[in-house]
Amino acid sequence: MGGQIAWLLPLAAVGLVAGLWMTRRAPRTDLRRAGIALLGLWAGVHFIVFSFQQGIFHPYYVSAMAPAVAALAGIGVVMLARAARTSWVALGILDLSIAATTWLSVELLGRTTDAPAWAQVTVPVAAVVAVGVSPVFRSWGA
Repeated sequence: MGGQIAWLLPLAAVGLVAGLWMTRRAPRTDLRRAGIALLGLWAGVHFIVFSFQQGIFHPYYVSAMAPAVAALAGIGVVMLARAARTSWVALGILDLSIAATTWLSVELLGRTTDAPAWAQVTVPVAAVVAVGVSPVFRSWGA
């Protein structure tokens, strides 16, 4: 099921960890932190269940975890991009998560027979551009 959703899992995992870390001092009732925890549990439960699934299994089942994975990836990118304005560590984490997601994407594209050939070139090029322009976040200021 790698081609269905797994390519975005590294970015979602980083989004979950970064989101929880950056909101660690927020009150227990903070809606951002609660939302990140909810999405993390949603994606985590599905990941575990699908990892051990046996018997009849259809690829469209992974669509149940797509909203949580996409939201965590988006939250992570936005929070890390904002933090990168003042932190080289956040910028490094953002760049490494983009690189890991790109590596997994290209690896999965190589295993997929019906993937377009141009995607194996376009995805890494887009990632290099994204990582290359990421220091611009530092110049935007706080």
